[in-house]
Amino acid sequence: MENYKELVEQIKSFLSQYEKVRYGEMVGAPWPYDHAGPLVYEEPEAVLLDYASTSITELLARAVAAEAALEREKSYDTPLPPFDDDDPGVLYCQKCGSGEYLENDDGNRNEYCGQCGQRIDWAAYDAAIEALGGAGVG
Repeated sequence: MENYKELVEQIKSFLSQYEKVRYGEMVGAPWPYDHAGPLVYEEPEAVLLDYASTSITELLARAVAAEAALEREKSYDTPLPPFDDDDPGVLYCQKCGSGEYLENDDGNRNEYCGQCGQRIDWAAYDAAIEALGGAGVG
């Protein structure tokens, strides 16, 4: 990605030699023209380079967002025990804090938190309860 960022900087540096004008001036806006409107390039190559720079920047932003979303998605698949190390007797999801949807109405354990989708590590819970002498919740 650094190569693309460097490319965008080179394009912007190259574009600095071109002058921007108000869009209304370029298209010959009728009188009374108030000189409002966006600044644009007059030269076709400058317009294309500006579009390229903007497009590359937007694609980089999308790539960063997609990578972050993928990392968040992966983090939910890493099992976490349904308790805090300080008190294994209180069941709750470590990701969202909900304790309501860890078990079904019939008492069966859910493999994933029903609130946020975090994978639950019931083996860690069972091991902690075993270490405490079997006084668990649920």
